[in-house]
Amino acid sequence: MKNQTKKTIIIRKPKRNEFLKICRLLNRAEKPYQKIMPDYEPFKVTDFNRMLRKTKRSFLVIELNKKIAGFAAWKIKNKKICWLSILHIDPNKQRTGLGTRLLQEIEKIASKNNCIFTMLELFPQTNWAKSFYLKNNYKILLKKDYGKRIFKDILSPKTKTLVMIKSI
Repeated sequence: MKNQTKKTIIIRKPKRNEFLKICRLLNRAEKPYQKIMPDYEPFKVTDFNRMLRKTKRSFLVIELNKKIAGFAAWKIKNKKICWLSILHIDPNKQRTGLGTRLLQEIEKIASKNNCIFTMLELFPQTNWAKSFYLKNNYKILLKKDYGKRIFKDILSPKTKTLVMIKSI
């Protein structure tokens, strides 16, 4: 019989004393973005404090065998839209289903909060991210739909990013 190790996956809110670990994870995961974003700045612990206090983001981490393997941040806007601002998995743990599990947990929370959509923005060059969200049943929102009443004050037609959306 083969020696099999059981993988324990836990999704939970992070503790403040874990923000430095999360910063390191995000900065490793964001290496591909550094070439795309001309004004890229690495994550710092103070960014989490700002996201908590000023922009009222909610956070989750996903652990694999008691080690943080991913992080997500989101905010519920206009009581109908869950706006996903960050979802990253440790590069060494990608393509293992952890990203999908974390995304599904956020969608569950959004549904419990009576949201009707989960949305996010991507740079058009991030084909890997676009593929991930398409695989998870997100659609690219057409620019002509940005003016709809539900998206008022959320989307700008001048944006150079892709907006992806999923009904929940």
